[in-house]
Amino acid sequence: MEQEAATRLWNRSTQLGLRYMTFLSDGDSAAYNAVTKLNDGAGPYDVPVNKEECINHVSKRLGSQLRSLKAKSKEVVTTKAGKQVMRSSYAGKGKLTDERINSLSKHFGNNIRKYAATSDEATLRKHVMASYYHSSSTDDNPKHQSCLIGADSWCWVRKAEAQNVTPASHSSKDMWLGNLSQPLLAEILKIYIDLTSPELMRRCMKQRTQNSNESLHSKIWLQCSKEKFASMNRVRMIAQGTALNHNFGHVEGNLPRALGAGTPQLLKVLRTAKKAVNNFRPKQKAKRSSADPDASYGAGNF
Repeated sequence: MEQEAATRLWNRSTQLGLRYMTFLSDGDSAAYNAVTKLNDGAGPYDVPVNKEECINHVSKRLGSQLRSLKAKSKEVVTTKAGKQVMRSSYAGKGKLTDERINSLSKHFGNNIRKYAATSDEATLRKHVMASYYHSSSTDDNPKHQSCLIGADSWCWVRKAEAQNVTPASHSSKDMWLGNLSQPLLAEILKIYIDLTSPELMRRCMKQRTQNSNESLHSKIWLQCSKEKFASMNRVRMIAQGTALNHNFGHVEGNLPRALGAGTPQLLKVLRTAKKAVNNFRPKQKAKRSSADPDASYGAGNF
């Protein structure tokens, strides 16, 4: 479906006086490849279409691959109750928990956002890889060579060095990868290397995201769920109406505003409705109690 939509958009773009010079991808190359193969492989235009990556999806890809790695390492373990269950050998306290995976993904994405605009591909890769080396450091094997240098560094070791003081021990810090085995660290390093390839870093340099697309899609799905069947007429009507509303703007296209009800009036209505909901149950309960004063049952009476 994505391939068909992409080829239609690029095929008809010149008829509308447009040329889409950038293809913003979420990692799936099938649609992009379909566009580049138009006109017997010559592409849609007389100039190439550049592929860019959504940096949000790149950081999420790290989390997905780490969770996949953890899921592959399942083994049979015996619980305290004597039951045998399948559990990941990499899961558990101090290991590759979901919380730590989320933290690594967030730090990965933050480094791309922070340094992509002012760095070349090699420097950006160094900053992104710093999160792996920093997180897997120990007192016996520190790996802070890629961490930011200076008193304002996010790395406490580099910060202490700039202030000419002794850095705190790694054991006193929450090192996300510090307690993992060397074989697991080697597998995680492969994932980082794959996600920081020069080609991928180049496609992240402009810090593009698909937020605007996802915002539009969410408005469409709110009125026409993607999980339920809908007729072509309904899909077309919802898509066209949502596109008009999205381009026109929420404020200018807001019905209450058009009717003369501004934000203060709407907030007053919401507060009144919320107050009515909160007071409904106590009032109903009191009404029932007063209507039947001689009830023979009471909690704990028998």
